[in-house]
Amino acid sequence: MADGAIGKAVKALAALAAACPPDVAPRFEPPASPAELADLEDAVGAALLPALVDLLRTTRAIVAMGIHNGYWIGGPMQLARSIRRRDFPAEIDAGGTRARALPFATDGGGNAFMLVPDCSVWRWDHETGACTLVAGDLAAFLEAVAADWRRHVDGDG
Repeated sequence: MADGAIGKAVKALAALAAACPPDVAPRFEPPASPAELADLEDAVGAALLPALVDLLRTTRAIVAMGIHNGYWIGGPMQLARSIRRRDFPAEIDAGGTRARALPFATDGGGNAFMLVPDCSVWRWDHETGACTLVAGDLAAFLEAVAADWRRHVDGDG
């Protein structure tokens, strides 16, 4: 597992997952293969952001559909398919600026978490198309997910 900010955040999530009841415990998939990363990059039509590559090289996907509204983070094959089908917008309004957007995670309600070129993370609402800033970068997003999981583990949410 990577030792940088992404790797540390994934380790924190894995520790919290171990404290969850087995019926809702998040699942961490093995690292993405080079072929999966190349296919995702092909679907995107541009180089993947380094932080996303770090995440996918650490774990192909984190599947936690039993925590709150659910989380599905990563999954390069699923993401490439969704991008090709145009399930999510290719651009979003990121704080008043149109920005190319890459969906990298979803929740159980059909909304997507989108990375933009400055590495900030935005939540795209599938009903309204509105976007809300969630985190300044991918590591901060994973830390926010960890805080949410901590509340779940502690019985506060």
